[in-house]
Amino acid sequence: MFQDDRSSSVTSSPLQQFPVMSNSPGLASYPWLRELKSEERGLYLIHLLLACANHVATGSLENANITLDQISQLASPDGDTMQRIAAYFTEALAQRILKSWPGLFKALHATRISLISDEILVRKLFLSCFPS
Repeated sequence: MFQDDRSSSVTSSPLQQFPVMSNSPGLASYPWLRELKSEERGLYLIHLLLACANHVATGSLENANITLDQISQLASPDGDTMQRIAAYFTEALAQRILKSWPGLFKALHATRISLISDEILVRKLFLSCFPS
């Protein structure tokens, strides 16, 4: 009848209903993922994103990589709202991991400058064809 002072909201979290995924990638190992409703998938994506953020914060990059792979299998930039949010957060977490290796980060982003200049060129061409 009385709530135990030692209990927390974490122990009654709806996220605990999901089994913990092992370190082996692939949805084939987890057929229950295909059966999740949109709301359940959203909750599980939140659970995975928080776990990944904790791995990144503690420097556990191998576990972060495994979790990013799992999130990538559920998230999609073309999916429902939670899948889209998760896709963008996954990209941001991956960028944060890459920034811990400045040489690798710079090498992977060296061509981004030309992409930005290409975008400016395209905008100029568009505005010259369709003046306001």
